[in-house]
Amino acid sequence: MSKQRLIGQLHIMMILLIASALLFTGCTKEAEKEEGTFNVYRLGSEGMSIVPEEVELSGLEGDTTGDLAVKDLLDELQEAPQDKALKSVLPGSVTVKDFHILDGQLVVNFSVEYLNMDKVREVLCRAALVRTLCQVETVDNVLLMVEGEPLTDADGNAVGHLTPDMFFDNAGNALSTYERTNLTLYFANETGDRLKPTIVECVYNSNISMDRLVVEKIIEGPKDDAEHKQGYPTVSKDTVINSVTTRDGVCYVNLGSGFLAHEYNVTPQVTIYSLVDSLTELADVNKVQISIEGSTEMDYMETIPLSQNFERNLEVVE
Repeated sequence: MSKQRLIGQLHIMMILLIASALLFTGCTKEAEKEEGTFNVYRLGSEGMSIVPEEVELSGLEGDTTGDLAVKDLLDELQEAPQDKALKSVLPGSVTVKDFHILDGQLVVNFSVEYLNMDKVREVLCRAALVRTLCQVETVDNVLLMVEGEPLTDADGNAVGHLTPDMFFDNAGNALSTYERTNLTLYFANETGDRLKPTIVECVYNSNISMDRLVVEKIIEGPKDDAEHKQGYPTVSKDTVINSVTTRDGVCYVNLGSGFLAHEYNVTPQVTIYSLVDSLTELADVNKVQISIEGSTEMDYMETIPLSQNFERNLEVVE
């Protein structure tokens, strides 16, 4: 169990389930069904999965390929499921302001109430929308908007164009699993000579190891917060992660040469221990080895030998 769980993290696993075995190629359509029949994805009774419910749309007037099909499916996504054990993924307060299809891309613009969903439900809603709407023959991918602005994820990054294979494995068995966790990360203070701890909540794909997730978040840098500054970045955003593995208590972090770019006004110690102190927050990490393109035979910023295994250093934390 990681140390962040000791400070009260909420650990939620979301397993995106699908009943039938499907093969995907980009936004490959569902298996052949009767005309006007679609799988509409619903929220499972436990609120942590989506499941398909087959529905027949009677108002298509022969159009199963374009705007009428999309409109009816969006309406159906908000209707109460036939199976009383299921729930609609879209809350009743959310409205579709407009949508359009252009060159295979479906753009759906929701009202601001879409943002009131908690992070777990929103990720599931996102998957259900894409899986449902990409059955329409003229839809290859989906772009979600809220009040005319692109939808962003839990970290504030634009979600972008979505296809079903982003949520399911190639056999269609829905192995995409997401978890929510709190990470204790160390970013620079305003003067760049000390570290300050920050608790960061994130939703992540469980296929990513926790040690790699920490390194990714350090490179990504702190998020702007209107109420309080979480800290300042310590590692160049151009840094490439070659590999991150942990064995026998030592986390081996192999980074690209972009790590050597001293992009921010921080001391070398702050950069190094931003990674080390964040990684040693994990229960299975006691030491950290940092290499550049696989080599430790260098001094970072001509100051800190990388040939050593770094241990936690709280003296650099304010």
